[in-house]
Amino acid sequence: MTYLLLSIVFSSCLPLLLRGFASWRVSVFLAVTLNYLVCVVVGSVFSLESEVTAVFRVHAWTMMAVAQGAFLAGNFYLLAFTAQRSGVSIAALSSRLSVAIPVVLAIPLYGDRLSIINGLGVAGALAALILSSAVRSGPGRGRSAWLPVVVFFSFGLQFALLKFVQHFFLTRDQHHDYLTASFFFALLVSLCILMLTRHPTGSVGRLRSVLGGLALGVCNYCALFSLTRVLSVDGWQSAMIFPTYSVGVVVVSTLGAVVLFAERISRRHLAGIGVGLISVVMLNL
Repeated sequence: MTYLLLSIVFSSCLPLLLRGFASWRVSVFLAVTLNYLVCVVVGSVFSLESEVTAVFRVHAWTMMAVAQGAFLAGNFYLLAFTAQRSGVSIAALSSRLSVAIPVVLAIPLYGDRLSIINGLGVAGALAALILSSAVRSGPGRGRSAWLPVVVFFSFGLQFALLKFVQHFFLTRDQHHDYLTASFFFALLVSLCILMLTRHPTGSVGRLRSVLGGLALGVCNYCALFSLTRVLSVDGWQSAMIFPTYSVGVVVVSTLGAVVLFAERISRRHLAGIGVGLISVVMLNL
């Protein structure tokens, strides 16, 4: 239970930190790049032997780890922009609803069957996405309305790729190798994006960005590590863990946004969050 609570808290900190970067004048590009550097370093320090060397060995899944890293890097930027423009609750909800995509793809790929409850969960996820992505009219609001939709599909493809590689390519002792390699390639993609963008920040801005990247990286690694420990507990089925985890992240993120950033949630968005929470549970039954 302790690790489950820790995974919810640290995962909820991610969209909250990304939302706060705009107010704290933190460079998202620099912070995200440092975040993945921290993930690789922390993962290497706490592993029994350095798994970073696995990145330089060619595996059957190497190219898929490259794609996974690109998804990891790109999705962090998407999550940041969505949290800053549409709100933390919408960003957290759209990323959690994305489990609908691997659920649907599991039918042709792995022979899974979609129950009536799962089907209703998929329909509810789409309905919640429409409700939560609706924004008031105004300058620049139209582009913000598409952000939750892009987050939904991008995170869904990321989870689908992870499940695909795990099912067809990874042995039990290669999970950490693949994850570390994905973080490493995410770092490379982030470095490329960082070099292509200009960041006219002073020394204070760079210091804030470094501190923001360190905080983001620690939360990112701790969230993944805690969730992994929860999944390894005997007697806890994933059908019990994932709904609790997803719902907890949405609720804690929303409450944190209201308290820390005084975010206002419209009735339509509140309805979308409610439908989305129910859909997350139904998708995992």
